[in-house]
Amino acid sequence: MVTNFIPDVEIRINDKVYTNFNNTISFSVRRNSKTESNTALVNISYLNKNTKSMLIKLADVPEGKTPAKITIMAGYKTDAKGIIFYGEIDKAEENSSDGVELACTEGNRGWSSEIVNKNYAPGTTLKEIVKNIMVSSSFGLGVINCKDYVYTRGFNAQGTLKSELTKLALQVNAQVSINKNKIFFVKKGYQNLTTEISADTGLKNIRKTKKGYIFVTYLNNILQENMKLKVKKHDGEVIETTITAVGHYYSRLKFETEIECFNYDDEYEDDDYGY
Repeated sequence: MVTNFIPDVEIRINDKVYTNFNNTISFSVRRNSKTESNTALVNISYLNKNTKSMLIKLADVPEGKTPAKITIMAGYKTDAKGIIFYGEIDKAEENSSDGVELACTEGNRGWSSEIVNKNYAPGTTLKEIVKNIMVSSSFGLGVINCKDYVYTRGFNAQGTLKSELTKLALQVNAQVSINKNKIFFVKKGYQNLTTEISADTGLKNIRKTKKGYIFVTYLNNILQENMKLKVKKHDGEVIETTITAVGHYYSRLKFETEIECFNYDDEYEDDDYGY
């Protein structure tokens, strides 16, 4: 059972690593398919003066310089850790526990400032252009899942990474985003592969809401926005839905994932939905 597993957390900031076994760490990660960026708030407490100063300076990045990268990995000692967040430090300040609080987002600065300057010949397809822009960027090649289109007169990509990929997305009614330092260029309503959760895999409770469901589990690093979800209740009933938002939380007293699955046509009132 997950309840017997020992949390294993690693915060990697550039080439420095902080773990829950050597440091006092807490974090909250918010992943949401309805907003432009995923965010994280990380606290590393009880640090010496030099380490605090070094971490605070990481957020003070001059124009045109590469921001500090931060990776949050979480799991259990008896199982593999997984990446739940990969992004940049936007703000750093001293916290109330003689440490530092870091506010982070997934790739916002590079996404909005990285310049694309490419010309594509007549007959080039949209998917060929998108893939070429992806692999030429500082971000990883993510998912391309959309209709295709042939640019009979060619295409000139001259602007920021975000602006040029957004132009291409409009052509085929797609959406583009950054997810764990990878670019996703997908049709609207795109869903990742299905995963299943139950009491055996750490499901703690289920709540029915006006808009859908909220599920709380012991921290599950697999779960992320736009993933299809099968939830098995204790009586054998299966709920099939799609994840809209995920929150991952870790502190001395909490190691949980909260999953929101919204159906905007749902008219149910908030209610406990025991399983």
